[in-house]
Amino acid sequence: MNNLVPRRPTWPYLILIHVLLWWLVTSLFNRGLDNYGDMVENYAWAQSMDWGTFKHPPLVAWIVHAWFMWMPTTVWSYYLLAWLNVGLTLWGIAALAKIFALNASLSNSPLRSNETVADIQWTAVAFGSLLFPLSTLASKYNANAVLLPFWVWATVFLLKSWLEKGWRGILSTVALALFAALGMLGKYYTGVLLFGFFIASLLHPVGRRWYRSSKPYVSLVLFLIFLMPHLQWVKAHDYITFKYAEEQGDGHVSIKHLISFAASYYYYAVLLWLAAFICLLRPDSEHNSKQSIANITKSVSMFFKTTFPRASDGLLCLAFALLPMLISIAFAITGFVELTAHWAIPIWYALPILAIAKRQRPMDSITLAQLWRVMLCIWTLVALVGAGRGVLVNTPYGQISIPRETLANAIAQDPNTQHIGWVSGMWQEAASLAYFMDAKNANHPRALPTTPDSKDALLNPLKDWQHMNGLIVCVLLPAKYAAPADYLACKSNTETWLQAHQSNIDKKTFNVPAPAWFGTSVATLTATVYYYHAQ
Repeated sequence: MNNLVPRRPTWPYLILIHVLLWWLVTSLFNRGLDNYGDMVENYAWAQSMDWGTFKHPPLVAWIVHAWFMWMPTTVWSYYLLAWLNVGLTLWGIAALAKIFALNASLSNSPLRSNETVADIQWTAVAFGSLLFPLSTLASKYNANAVLLPFWVWATVFLLKSWLEKGWRGILSTVALALFAALGMLGKYYTGVLLFGFFIASLLHPVGRRWYRSSKPYVSLVLFLIFLMPHLQWVKAHDYITFKYAEEQGDGHVSIKHLISFAASYYYYAVLLWLAAFICLLRPDSEHNSKQSIANITKSVSMFFKTTFPRASDGLLCLAFALLPMLISIAFAITGFVELTAHWAIPIWYALPILAIAKRQRPMDSITLAQLWRVMLCIWTLVALVGAGRGVLVNTPYGQISIPRETLANAIAQDPNTQHIGWVSGMWQEAASLAYFMDAKNANHPRALPTTPDSKDALLNPLKDWQHMNGLIVCVLLPAKYAAPADYLACKSNTETWLQAHQSNIDKKTFNVPAPAWFGTSVATLTATVYYYHAQ
């Protein structure tokens, strides 16, 4: 890796630039949060701190709760949380790269005489920052994205527990248990990672030697202790999160989804191909079309050589990079789960480690100037595409973001909306009202699914809801996100519920235009709001 990267540890600056740039782009040019409502759903769960929800374990709600204890409920602040999550993941990738660089027993490509640890870390962070789960997909902070730093750092502490002795080994063992448990509290899919850890430890001699110490057994006991409150909560609530996880598979095996999931190994790394191509392009007055074709061919070849798994890459690199995918596919083949591409977001965290294991083929030919040119080109491209997308979205005919914040502001300004204690109805829409309403005064109503006395709402009940003013919201969403029948069903069920709880039905329909930087948007969002009056 001749002259590959600077000798000083400049990789933290790469992380800082990556996080700040993507945060600025998503905050400035996105008019709202994700359209599927995952992020506002997290906020709704965060309003009542508990050991579970009616879908997922509680980790993402805990983190969101802690964040908004001191941050405003705005679009930019939520995106900042999402990109700090990416920063922690990239920091973990740098720590993982350091372990592999310094320990020949773990890697087939340890540190060479003309390299420093900073060289390897710089390269790993650069590769990681170009992956889709840590770039284009990372702004959507949900139950998949929250796993990324916990999976990476659990791997770091697993290896440290293998290698370190004394107090360092003890602390690493405790940290392994903690991060593994937090991963499970993020999503049960973390079980795939932990099963991969078990297989990897049996395959590698350092891992097998670990079982002759007390550390794996201490870690297992602590892991179960950390999970015990959640397991007790699940048992007390009729195993609702387990049932939700079980509902993700119906016994049917989708070949299309299997192929899409497995192919994410490559299409989540598409920017790596672009990086390889830019590396090979040189400003040359004699550059002609024939040479351009040769460069394109070479860059494609380089991309596949850099990412295609080989036995010479090292057992552990292959295990961490591939076992989560292989185990997931095995479960999907049984019909236990139906995989979709977004499940693959956390599983490729080790792909940068696999890439640096291949650095003798062909990374030696890449110079420092070329690598910085790659990063500068990518950052420029991100800024330009983000700005272009922002302009298109904010024209009168542009509608990519659902104008939930605009709807919340319109409802909050209505004279009938006074001293609201709770909001329910269509779940993500109720959650968005809870997030955006009264944001400046931090006087947020509590979001409840369907109705305040529904089965899901009673998991984390709101006491004395009958004595508070409330809203029930039904929104006609674009067909991509909800069928028109859902809107009609919401209205019908709400009116039936209100007739049973108060003498009259008080409602109002809002037609909210999508925000535009200039002109008036032709796209509107229709919502029917029902008012519940305190008893």
